[in-house]
Amino acid sequence: MQKGAIYSHEPSPGPLWNKAFAAALLVASTGALAILLRVFFGLGFSTNLNDGHPWGLWITWDVLVGTGLGCGGFGLALLVYALDKREFSFLMRPAILTGALGYSFAGFSVILDLGRYGNVYHLFMPSHWQFNSVLFEVALCIMAYTLILWIELVPAMLERRLILGYRIRPNILVRWLYRLLFVVLALGMLLPIMHQSSLGSLLIIAGHKVHPLWQSILFPAYFLISAILMGYGAVVIECYLASSLHGTPFEVRTLGRLSGIAAWLSLLYLFVRLEDLTFRGLWAEALKGWPGMLFVVENALYVAPVWIVANKERRNNAGWQFVAAILFIAASALYRFNAYWFAYNAHVPWRYFPSFLEILVVIGLIGMEVVLYLAAIHFFPILPVSRPVLASSEK
Repeated sequence: MQKGAIYSHEPSPGPLWNKAFAAALLVASTGALAILLRVFFGLGFSTNLNDGHPWGLWITWDVLVGTGLGCGGFGLALLVYALDKREFSFLMRPAILTGALGYSFAGFSVILDLGRYGNVYHLFMPSHWQFNSVLFEVALCIMAYTLILWIELVPAMLERRLILGYRIRPNILVRWLYRLLFVVLALGMLLPIMHQSSLGSLLIIAGHKVHPLWQSILFPAYFLISAILMGYGAVVIECYLASSLHGTPFEVRTLGRLSGIAAWLSLLYLFVRLEDLTFRGLWAEALKGWPGMLFVVENALYVAPVWIVANKERRNNAGWQFVAAILFIAASALYRFNAYWFAYNAHVPWRYFPSFLEILVVIGLIGMEVVLYLAAIHFFPILPVSRPVLASSEK
């Protein structure tokens, strides 16, 4: 952090209605229309999903990538609360807001992906629970973690004593929240470890349907590390855009240290992944056809940000940090797309490519997230603002 400065949080300056908000609202409205078509005309009308490919673009993007991007709060919590790295604490609120929106829309997209979405209430009925199901554990943990993220945002929301003309009195609620804070923080660090690793475990049981370059008993570790990398990348991009659009502080050195941590995680991932490949004797597969090409591109995307961060000047440059963050996200997103879609083969006669309406729904959901994010940072103190610390003679 800057020497001689402390941090508070404030709503974003300027009007809510601007070009960015209007564009996001237009995209969100288009997506809402596509969602209505899916609801009224059914899954068969709106998607190209089939019995061989029961999951596709919606699950891969909204759940696997969306929750990964939402893991910035989880990754920062590990640093701030588990490792006592308090210099990253001012980044928590934007990261938690991104996580809350990302996880909420992931859950919503799963409902769209269900043929009988009206039966989703079965998940809340213990008589329907299947404790031997990895997918049940994922669903339960994601729901619980989404609730935890919104609870973590409540103190920030209650700091705004006047909302839309209504005065609120948060004293009693805030006291109770702080009493339960240690439980909330503990669950906030435990639940993502459980469900992100279990997203990888789901593919282990897919067996030969997943290409050998990706099928591994180490899936849980790969998915957990990739989620943390995506979360850190999302935090850096958020800070960069907030600084560019709203003038909030961009702590180059602090974010450089965060990028350095992400680089070490990326190296750990690459070492384990390549050692696993060597142990299973699959290097020849890495040079064959389109799977080999995807494998090379995916791992090159993991190497590129490490090269950027390895140099001190690049690591402490805002532009290079932004590029490295995009590459961390791209690498982990491509890994998840490869494992769940591109390298997943249900064999003849099953083939899958998303329909136009599927793509439109995904774009619309992204627009809705952006609209809600811009509204949240406008009404509530989410973005960090630096305040100079006065010398004792100036007080």
